[in-house]
Amino acid sequence: YTDWSRPVHVVEAHDVDESWSRYASIDFGTRNPFCCLIAAVDPSDDTLHILDEHYRAEWTLTRHAAAMTSMFAKYGEPLTIVADPEDRGSRLSLAQDHDIVTVKAKKEVRAGVNAVAERLAPDVEGRPHLVVHDRCVNLIREIEGYVWAKKGKANTADKDAPLKVNDHAMDALRYLCRHLQRSTFEVG
Repeated sequence: YTDWSRPVHVVEAHDVDESWSRYASIDFGTRNPFCCLIAAVDPSDDTLHILDEHYRAEWTLTRHAAAMTSMFAKYGEPLTIVADPEDRGSRLSLAQDHDIVTVKAKKEVRAGVNAVAERLAPDVEGRPHLVVHDRCVNLIREIEGYVWAKKGKANTADKDAPLKVNDHAMDALRYLCRHLQRSTFEVG
């Protein structure tokens, strides 16, 4: 992300207005880290604040659910929890066993990358519409190491895709930004 700048996009963690809509996003993992991001949208300027993260490997889904429940109690109940659509079993288990209902994320990588890039880009006043609170150390580390795969190394059918390594928080961020992206309509 060429627009990413730690001094611009990382802010000191602070409480945000209780009235701001909360959202969460999940990238499932077992041996690889499971990541859940909790976010709030400032309605005055549509800035997405990534408030905190749950980022752990080798935990059971029950332990992740308990951690997310605590996080939601602390920051506010999300209106929507977007989750990786490929792990249907985990999505069902979260709903049935832990009362954490999710919606399937739009998984198109390029569209998700573009949705994140649009929020990172400064507006006409020079402000981004995505900020990360400094407690999200794994997301910050991952975004700063997020690179395009060399041709033939993306592990995906898409030739233009990010390298699939250390990207669990980035996947959750892509799902969230894609979910919140405004619909665009083609004319003609």
